[in-house]
Amino acid sequence: MEVLPRLIVAGAKVGYVFLKKGVRNFAEWAKQMRKMLGGKLADAGLSENEIDAFITEMWKCKFPIDGEVHTLEEWASILDKEIVKNKIPYNSMKTIKDAVYDAFMIQGVNYQEMSIDDIALEIQDKDSDYKEYDLDELRKKVSSYMSNAITKIVKGKRVENKDSLYERVKNGKGGFKKGIYRLRKPKVKKGPKKPAPILQPIEQPVSIESLYMGSAGEMAVCSELLFREYNVSRMSVDDGIDIVAMKHNKTYYIQVKTVQVKSENFGVQIKTKSYERYNANDCYYIIVARAETTQFIIATADDIRRLIERGITKGDKYISLRFNQNMGSLFVGEENVDYMLNSFERIK
Repeated sequence: MEVLPRLIVAGAKVGYVFLKKGVRNFAEWAKQMRKMLGGKLADAGLSENEIDAFITEMWKCKFPIDGEVHTLEEWASILDKEIVKNKIPYNSMKTIKDAVYDAFMIQGVNYQEMSIDDIALEIQDKDSDYKEYDLDELRKKVSSYMSNAITKIVKGKRVENKDSLYERVKNGKGGFKKGIYRLRKPKVKKGPKKPAPILQPIEQPVSIESLYMGSAGEMAVCSELLFREYNVSRMSVDDGIDIVAMKHNKTYYIQVKTVQVKSENFGVQIKTKSYERYNANDCYYIIVARAETTQFIIATADDIRRLIERGITKGDKYISLRFNQNMGSLFVGEENVDYMLNSFERIK
């Protein structure tokens, strides 16, 4: 079969996009390419065998990227090696256990069903540790973890683990939906004790001017960052950023809000103008919650954006963040935000 070289090169550009998306096994890559181009090639008069030959020829086609020329087959191998090379060392990454937990928690308190694909995509979308992780590998890790999390070994046999956080979802026919999970609903016991609020309201609130309260909160954040080896500086002029922090040649911009927790529900306000000016990936919002024990709520600009999309109040002048406590957890609206508590590791 004779195929115009430029037609193969044009197809190779499409093929490289699939490589970048993580489809690097030839069989899967060829399947995706056939799905994308098969109809058009058939319309052009190519037979099934000729289409297969065309796709194979593209796989062997040399394709230039940033001055380097390799076949798509070679690029697939190079991209795989780059991902392994650029992965954060495992001991500094969030564990798959914690990543799965966060993926479920961010869905709120409705016990939403999630497939393995849903969980993996949620992790890759929301968790910076896994953004560059190969999606197929992530699916395998999630699947393996969930299979082990919902069962346990008793007398040499694998049985359901009723103490697990997760459970399989029944299909209404006496079995279970394949690869579908949800949070296990807690059993209601007679006379349950209400869990203590995660932020115990302060018994004797201090009467203090907002200027002093704000400065105290900023110094508290500076102290925590210094203990974590950030170089910090407070801003002389407040134009929306209170602290600039540096670590490993990276700069982070932080706005601090300080509040006394006088009841289980409390809130802070962020100036809309400040948020619209500072909402990049290197901007963070830290709420110093003065409860019986001071705690820090660390939110990214993406968190604020997502909460706005989910219905928190955004006015012309202020964005209102209302926190409420329920069953020992912290929520904004229906979203569980326990993952924000004291999570200074998010600043990276």
